[in-house]
Amino acid sequence: MNIIENVLERLLFGSRWLPTPLYIGLVLSIVLLLIKFANEFSSLAGGIMTASGDEVIIGILSLINITLIANLLIIIVYAGYENFVSKLHAGDHVDRPDWMGQVDFSDLKIKVIGSIAAISASNC
Repeated sequence: MNIIENVLERLLFGSRWLPTPLYIGLVLSIVLLLIKFANEFSSLAGGIMTASGDEVIIGILSLINITLIANLLIIIVYAGYENFVSKLHAGDHVDRPDWMGQVDFSDLKIKVIGSIAAISASNC
């Protein structure tokens, strides 16, 4: 019976790696957001002389929205990977964010809710 339990526990522990492709997909989606940002920016810049003030403000809010969503994805990828898969070994790199390694699941939920509220507010 102990052998079955050991195999089951190894399988369960090893399954923590299953979400990794999802995190890679989220990282790649940031690339898509970068492309969308460049497209939105070029459209805004190209029509700046004929655009009304409201159109410029809406265009800028759209750029802010894209940026907030990209930041949210980074938080989800870092915190989700560290909480559920494995620790990121960035060491004492000078650019390592202070919050890395300190955001637990409840903090992650709060950050996601706050980000969604900020994104929703910029859509109004």
